[in-house]
This record gives sequence, structure tokens and C-alpha cells, in this order.
Amino acid sequence: MTISSKKKLKYVAIFAIIAGAIAGAVIYYVVTFESFPQVKTKLGTIVGLYSSDGNYNMYMGVPYAVVNKSNPFGDSQPYPKFIDSLKADNDSRMCPQVDQYNNTLIGTLDCLNLNIYVPISDKISKEVKLPVLVFIHDSWYDFGSSGRHVYGPKYLMKHEIILVTINFRLGPYGFLCVGTPEVSGNQGLKDQILALRWVKENIDAFGGDPEKVTLAGIGTGGENVLMHVLYGNKDLFSKVIIDSGLTLPTLVMAETDSTIPFRLAQDLGFIAYDVKEAINFLATQDSRRVIRSSYKYDFRYKPCIENNATGVNTFATKHMSQINRIRDINKIKFMIGQTNNERLYKYSDTVFDSSEYRNIFEDELYDLFNFEADKLMRMEKYVRHFYIGNEDITDEVKPNLIHFFNDLYHNHPTKRTINKFIESGANIIYYSIFSYVGERNYMRNFYSINDTYPNATRADQIGYLFDVSSYMNNNVTENDRLVIDRMTTLWANFVKYGNPTPDISDILPVKWESVTNKSLAYYDINKNVTSEVRPYHDRMAFWDLFYKSNGMLQRSIRAK
Repeated sequence: MTISSKKKLKYVAIFAIIAGAIAGAVIYYVVTFESFPQVKTKLGTIVGLYSSDGNYNMYMGVPYAVVNKSNPFGDSQPYPKFIDSLKADNDSRMCPQVDQYNNTLIGTLDCLNLNIYVPISDKISKEVKLPVLVFIHDSWYDFGSSGRHVYGPKYLMKHEIILVTINFRLGPYGFLCVGTPEVSGNQGLKDQILALRWVKENIDAFGGDPEKVTLAGIGTGGENVLMHVLYGNKDLFSKVIIDSGLTLPTLVMAETDSTIPFRLAQDLGFIAYDVKEAINFLATQDSRRVIRSSYKYDFRYKPCIENNATGVNTFATKHMSQINRIRDINKIKFMIGQTNNERLYKYSDTVFDSSEYRNIFEDELYDLFNFEADKLMRMEKYVRHFYIGNEDITDEVKPNLIHFFNDLYHNHPTKRTINKFIESGANIIYYSIFSYVGERNYMRNFYSINDTYPNATRADQIGYLFDVSSYMNNNVTENDRLVIDRMTTLWANFVKYGNPTPDISDILPVKWESVTNKSLAYYDINKNVTSEVRPYHDRMAFWDLFYKSNGMLQRSIRAK
């Protein structure tokens, strides 16, 4: 072979390698993208994943907003259009926080994402748009995310609805409220509004109906849903589900606190002389350092009452308890739920024999009501006698004490909220009490509550709506399976039809009656379901009289 022939062969080989590489890249692109579900939105193409069972598509970690790097404590902005196709295959990103399982610092400010789950079924016509369920996760305003480790979509995907779960900022980045235009407060709630707007504008590309959006939440997620109802934005949803989310308004909101940025900055080595200077410094710090410092001081963040300043994007400028009539509430259908022992998670291990609890009736009433000293003593005796008679405060009367906390913080506030909805013009309200205890009660498992108290507690419903993969056993018992099917069917029916029991079936053998201004009807959800009226009637009658005389003296912010 001649030298020139060898050169020609070399060039041919090089060309073949390059051509092969290009072809491989093309094939890789085709396999990587075209073999996965794709959606063309107004913002660009989003590439997702098929679920492992092939029953639904997953578009995870889709950004809906971006945090302002120069002021991460202020308003976020809508996410811009994608330059390239967006690979949406990761739901693990969380906003900065302390992990609730192992107390490690986790998260990033690049966290304003949502997860979209779309069912695949021969029954679903491409011409028919599916109703949409947007879910706000429980957070206590400090931790959590929308990922599948807790909010797995598998159970709900059997019901031909689209599920969207959203992340929002937490802790100081989501709920720092210092009363300045730059950090007016409630940034996490404003993030949620941007997520809802994103759904409204883009969900049709996924086969969803933007006019049939249900906003739902459990625990503090339910509180957030309530706040969206109270403070507007009702053009973004037509139905609402609130579970374990109606509590005493005094606990929900906080006042502005301009001291927090100074203390955080000082802890991180910087002495600030005004709030703006402290905020500017904190904006330059790694978010995990800020979270660590906040955790060190045990700062508790909540939605707050913002200053009503011109040009400022505000969410809430007055306390929720001061909203007597809710605008446009007749446009919304409601499904409201609670458990039959909401505060059990908090007091199941409490030893009431301790001197710490000797004055609990007086302490709670002082914190929540602006009583003069002599009236405080009279009301303490009145409430104490109703719950424990002449008994001392010990573990012997522990069930009665837990009743007191339930009634004060959840049961009666739920009744008052429902009444406010009706007085404001709400037409459709379905009310339920979840009382089932099985292997998947979310908070009972998390707090390892023993069988001494065979009741459901706050947010236990999560385990029967979502595939909780983080710590729950995948081996589902027969009774738990029944309750999973029951809960997901009730939710899905409401999302689709605005009625949780449009038809009677083996799973739902009893019709769920809606609340009226004459009857507080409720659906008791257990291994068996029943339709009842007036839960905890005698205790609620007691608090009706108490609030009739003392409601105007209730504090808007807890005293301590």
C-alpha cells in the first residue's frame, strides 16, 4: 500500500469516527428525548419521565419562578422561557431548611419548582381536558417539600385527574416579615400565587383544564389554602380542599419583627445599623449559614400582617380574624376535613403530673384572650370545671385535657370558620372527620404514638392519599387499601364533579350530605363511613356560649 493510500485510509477512518460520533449523538438525543414524554408549553418543551408502572407521566422539578439573588427575602419573579428543552426528571430539590428527619442543613434557593403528574389511560380522550389538583405541602413554615418521598402520586393517578405539587420558600426566606417594602413578608405565599398562575397559563399543554383547578392542602398547607380564600386570588381556582388546616387564627399569624435580621447578621459576624443593611448582608451569605443561625435562635416564622404601602406587592394587610365577610366566596366549592384528635400528636407523651402544667387553663386563656385579672380567674374556673370538674390536673384526666386543647384550637375554630363561610355566601361545603387508625396514619407513625389513644391525629390523612415512600411500608393491609381507595376517590370525585359522592358504591356506600345554615352535617371516615350531624355537640355548645360572651376579647396574636 502506498503512503498516499495510507493517508487516504487514515482520513476515511477519521471521517468514519466523526460520522459515527455524530450519528451516536443524534441517536442518543432521539433515545434520550423522543422516547420520553414531552410537552410543548408557552415557555418551551418540557421532557419528563414515565412512571415505573407505566400508568402516568411525571414532569418533576419544573421551575415556575426564580428568586432574586440580590434580595432572596423579597419577591420572586416568573421563570423565563427555556432556551433549550427542559429536562424535568428530578423532584429532590428543596428550599433551604433543616431536614426534619436528621437535623442536617439541606436545600438551595433554586427551589421554586413544581411537579406535574399526568395519568395515562385508554379511557382518557385527548379531546377532553382533565381537572387539576394543586397540592400545597405541610410545612410548619420551616421544612418540607413537594417530592415523592412524602407526596407520591401513585394512588391519585388511578382517578383520571392531574396532580401538581409545589415547592415554596420556607423559614426566613419565605416568611421573614420586617415591615419594609423590600421584605414586606409572606414571600412563601406569594410564591404559591406564582405557581398557581403558572398552572393557569400552562396546564392545558399537559391536558389539564385551567378552569377546573382545585387548590388543596393538609396541615399548614391547609392553612395556606384558607389564606388564599380569605385574601383573594380566587380566579386561580374553583374548588378548595382543606384538611387539618383550620385552627385558631391567633396561632396562624404573626406581627412584623425587624429585630430578626439584626440578630442573624450579628450571629454571622456582621454588625448592622439598620434593617436594610442587615438584609443586604444576609443576601450575600450562603443560605445554609442563614438557616443554621435561624435554627440556633429557634425563630418561628409565620404568615404576617404586612404594611399597606404604595407600590408594594402585599398579600395580607389585616389579620384574618378581622375579615368578617369573604368576597366572591359563592364562586368556590369547599371540602373541609379534620381528624378526631388533632392535638394528639402534641400531647400523647405529655406527663400532666408535672408542675409545668398545673395552671394550663389559666395559661392558655391568658395567652389567647385579653382578660382583666379578675375575669381571667372566673373564666379559668368556668372552663376548668367543664372539662375536669373538681379534679386536679394529672394524667388521670389526660383525655379530658386533650379534649380541651382540641376544642380550643381546632374543633370550635373549624365550626366558626364554616359558619363564616356560610354567612359570606358559600353555597357548597362538605365537612368530614377522619377517625381511621391503621398502618399508614402519617403523624401517628412520625411521632410513634402508641395504641393507648386509638384516634387519628393532625395530617394523618396524608398516608391514605399519597404513596409515602420515605418511611412507610409498601405492604398495604386490606383495611388500609380500602381507606386509600376511599380517600382518593372522595378527593378525586370532588376535583372532577364538585361532589365527593356523586354515586353510591361499595367504597362509598353512604352519601355525603353538605353543610347547611341549619345543619352541621359531616362524613365520618373510618373503616366504615357514616353520615352524622353536630360533632362534639355538648362541647361545641359550651364554646358557643363562651365566644358569645368573650369573642371580642380574643387576641389576634398570641401573648407569649
